[in-house]
Amino acid sequence: MHLSIYVFIIILPFGFTDLAFSLEIFINLLLGTSFFLIERTAYYLQDPFEDRETDVSVTAIARVIEINILDMIQDTETPELLEDEGFYIK
Repeated sequence: MHLSIYVFIIILPFGFTDLAFSLEIFINLLLGTSFFLIERTAYYLQDPFEDRETDVSVTAIARVIEINILDMIQDTETPELLEDEGFYIK
């Protein structure tokens, strides 16, 4: 993926022949940076169950489902919800 972004950034200024040089540099930097940021975001979001701060807490979801099922069958021993550790639930 990096190679295609590099090729795009290298070829992009040739399409801006009518613009001023400083504007070409600004647009090229802006587009290149945005593509790298999108690629970095996609890397972090591609595996949502890897136990990072931005991931989905499957354990917390399973605990809520367990509590709801035990409540539906009117069981008296229901576990507590998981507590958060700072900004996320582990």
